[in-house]
Amino acid sequence: MEAKLEKSEAKFDLMECTDVEGSEIKKAIEVLVSELNKDDGYRYGWQSNIAMAFFDACVQEGIQFPQLHDVSNNAAKQFLRNLCRENMTRSM
Repeated sequence: MEAKLEKSEAKFDLMECTDVEGSEIKKAIEVLVSELNKDDGYRYGWQSNIAMAFFDACVQEGIQFPQLHDVSNNAAKQFLRNLCRENMTRSM
């Protein structure tokens, strides 16, 4: 049985997940976040792929409802906001 996380427990900072200050992972995430913030088309591509992965996983589990497309897009946007550590008011 999986433990359920509260909203506040589920968040963490990817930049703090490494012990080494100059690690390659940290640098890669910094470059990715920079590009996602600079290029709306690139960000939209990521959003679309994340949303479709969420959507497809739901459908495979038999979870379907009229708002699934919108919920999938909102989940992808939320993931990207969390990744980029943005204010929750950013809209696309």
